[in-house]
Amino acid sequence: MSKLTSKQIEVLSCVFKGEKPYAMWRQTLNALLRKGLITRTVFGYSITANGIDVIKQEAAQ
Repeated sequence: MSKLTSKQIEVLSCVFKGEKPYAMWRQTLNALLRKGLITRTVFGYSITANGIDVIKQEAAQ
């Protein structure tokens, strides 16, 4: 998988925490969807297992 940008990591972390200011992140959310790190749900977005792994890897660095 390609390296994530700092903005993608920030948005991924916010999705993980359940924060929802999605409108200003449309491009980043679409990129994370394409990478399979988040999914769309009835309530917004949800992080996938791969997304959680990426957050753990970034935290370890």
